[in-house]
Amino acid sequence: SLNPTKISGVCGRLMCCLNYEESTYEQTGKIMPAIGSTVKTPDGEGEVMENNMIKESVKVKVNTKNDEFELMSYSIHDVEL
Repeated sequence: SLNPTKISGVCGRLMCCLNYEESTYEQTGKIMPAIGSTVKTPDGEGEVMENNMIKESVKVKVNTKNDEFELMSYSIHDVEL
């Protein structure tokens, strides 16, 4: 069974926060690069491996020296498609 305290927002209304958050996630989702896409980062080109909509960040697999790869986190404002 659902526990009312777990599905209520700070205001006490059931699920009221979800309506507010939905539009934020939709807007952020439009500017997030797709997982698997190639982006330009301050450290060179890389492949998007993970998106974090709450932090507006992406984890990118970037080719480093000696043809090794490193997983690095960037703000979505610091990467280009």
